[in-house]
Amino acid sequence: MSEKSLVHLFPDLARYRYEGVPDDALVGRYVHERDEGAFTELVQRHGAMVLAVCRRVLRNSADADDVFQATFMVLARKADAIRPAGAVGPWLHGVAFRTAREALRRAARRRAKESRVVPREPIPEPVAPDVRHVLDAELDRLPKAFARVLVLCDMEGRTRRDVAALLDLPEGTVASRLARAREMLAARLTRRGVGLSVGALATVLSADPGAAVPPELLAGTVRSALTFGAGRTVEAVSPSVLELTNTVLRAHSTRLKFLIVGLVVAVAGVGGWAAMSETRPRQPDPERTSSAISDVAKQPQPVPVLNPAAALRTQLAGVWKVDAGVRDGRPLTDWEKNGFRFDFNLSGALTIYRGLIQDQRAFTWTIEPNAAPPTIVLTPPNANAVGAVRVAFELREGSLTLSWDDPQTGRGNPRAARGVSSRLTLSKVASASSSTELVVAPAAQNVVGTRLAGSWEADGALNGRLGLAAEPDPDEPPSKTTLTFTSDSTVARDVPAAYRELFAEKRVYLSGVMAVARGSRKPVSYRFLLIEHAGNALLVYFVPHLRDEWNCEEAATVMLVPGTEREKDLLFLSAFENAPHAPVGGFRRVEVKK
Repeated sequence: MSEKSLVHLFPDLARYRYEGVPDDALVGRYVHERDEGAFTELVQRHGAMVLAVCRRVLRNSADADDVFQATFMVLARKADAIRPAGAVGPWLHGVAFRTAREALRRAARRRAKESRVVPREPIPEPVAPDVRHVLDAELDRLPKAFARVLVLCDMEGRTRRDVAALLDLPEGTVASRLARAREMLAARLTRRGVGLSVGALATVLSADPGAAVPPELLAGTVRSALTFGAGRTVEAVSPSVLELTNTVLRAHSTRLKFLIVGLVVAVAGVGGWAAMSETRPRQPDPERTSSAISDVAKQPQPVPVLNPAAALRTQLAGVWKVDAGVRDGRPLTDWEKNGFRFDFNLSGALTIYRGLIQDQRAFTWTIEPNAAPPTIVLTPPNANAVGAVRVAFELREGSLTLSWDDPQTGRGNPRAARGVSSRLTLSKVASASSSTELVVAPAAQNVVGTRLAGSWEADGALNGRLGLAAEPDPDEPPSKTTLTFTSDSTVARDVPAAYRELFAEKRVYLSGVMAVARGSRKPVSYRFLLIEHAGNALLVYFVPHLRDEWNCEEAATVMLVPGTEREKDLLFLSAFENAPHAPVGGFRRVEVKK
């Protein structure tokens, strides 16, 4: 008798087959072998955590059951998208939370239609601060590396050793990430008006508020999910569950398309930007663009890598004093060295002081770590890349050496043609402080930062060709979204201390106010920072609530394709999964009518 037959005769045997099998192996068996027993084991392992999330967000058992089923139906279709494959729990937490939020939006729209009153917010905020109402929202905002260990250790009760094996990490790394994740989540909850100590937070996370999954719900969910995953018609679930599931899957597909569009646009943008100064580039052919996107979609997507300049930038950040130096072969005098110091800010701003003559000069700085030797590029204010100064540097323990050629100009100086060589040896006197104000450090090389300001209008035809157009609401007339970005350096200065710490090691290219106008509705204004994240431009904007202008932050990736003229620029925004207020899609620059 085969093992499969035995399983049908003795149902408990199925659990023994999968007991001790790690999540990544179960995912592999389901994805590659369509092993129904492996999928059933995943539902049983993570069902309690998923149901607890659904009940915290919705507070209605029937709606929570619908979202529970929809979550695992999404898993049945998208199990191969889990990265790393062992992080099933954190992935399901994110899907469950976003599906529950979508259920709330639908409920709010339904109530509005019934009462014929349009709600001001798609998701009503609770009047009194309650950890249950904001816990999953803030957990979903944590960096993935920290959220994973928090969900696995605190919400699912796994040991650090098990989580280390699951994520292929040293146990010490899991312990440090868990401690940091608890601190970050506690700080975020405090900003939302829920004060919890780290110890109390761990207790709340590990509490199981009656979230054991009823056997009939578990069995029905497994049957429906397996049927849905196989592409067959599901008749055992309500239409609302199917509608929720398909909405979440479409959102996932849209995010994937944005990633693909980003890859194509980035390649096209670099080539177009380089050619602008030489020849007039040909306008992109929509058919070819769509074809290119389709071709790229068939290729495996590259794994993101860390910015190689990040470690060097952290080592350079701080205040350095000049100990010795040579200029054009002549050693610097004590008078020249005294008070001569360099202040490298993590945000990308550099201030050079020459104390005895009260001289102060400002630059922005970037690092080219792959140059030989490694090079710092200094750009003076309002200068383009041509006016930048390239400074070779060498870092040793507590010591920094800078070497560069400073071109001279005019008045018959015989050295003007060859320039003046300088070499300085410096020692660090103060490290960078994350509590200092954020500094806006524009860079001529950053296309988004130099061309984002202005007004943009959603291009429905472009979004339609790329498959990125939002579904129309049959109850509302068609309308366009208009974005207006206004530069304001005081926004970076006024960022609350908790956010300054979060963005301390990021370069801020631009700050200001983003006004979002949807159709005839009154524009909504958000303060924003355009920062460098993993080598890309990231738009971080702050969602106001009542009198708090900095209530919470959301983010969207930004891609800007410069045209031969500014009026022909294209802007693409792709919202993060936890950014419901983000305007997404393709936009064209427009002139605002006064």
